[in-house]
Amino acid sequence: MSKHLNCSDLKQQLDQQELLISQLMHIVASTNKRVSIIEKNVPNDITSESSNTSALPTPSSLPVR
Repeated sequence: MSKHLNCSDLKQQLDQQELLISQLMHIVASTNKRVSIIEKNVPNDITSESSNTSALPTPSSLPVR
């Protein structure tokens, strides 16, 4: 199933790949922009990793028996 490609076939494939890569880059940039907007609208206590760990009980916050 080997197919010999001539220069014009290779150029056409490269042009198509270039177009697909460009479209993919636009999708990634758009997604990144949306994520940034969502992150700005979500309260910091939900997105902050340190606040998530501080919600766990620490030895000093546990009741003493």
